[in-house]
Amino acid sequence: MEMTRELKEAVAKQEETVHDIGKQMVEMKDQMAEELQRVLEQLETIAANATDRSQRSYTDATRHPFSPNNDSWTLAAPPNPTDVFYWIINVSRLEDEDGLSAGTILATMEN
Repeated sequence: MEMTRELKEAVAKQEETVHDIGKQMVEMKDQMAEELQRVLEQLETIAANATDRSQRSYTDATRHPFSPNNDSWTLAAPPNPTDVFYWIINVSRLEDEDGLSAGTILATMEN
């Protein structure tokens, strides 16, 4: 008789544990759904901002100075290859004894 009572108590305890775990799983599922919704909203906001920012050119972004109310410094994208200046330094007429090279000329121009 004692054994039967102990087994019934053990079964009841297991059923209670299973029920509690089931409740926890439902709560976690709800929390995950809410978190997923927040993440989706954040992604939509990021995508909308990225679309807005992609409409500005590099030149437009760099023309406007930074101000505390203007986050244009975060909008500046790397320049397009067409916006980059390329220099051709013709050293064909330089004499070797002049000691000049394209590298030294370029360094002088950049300073």
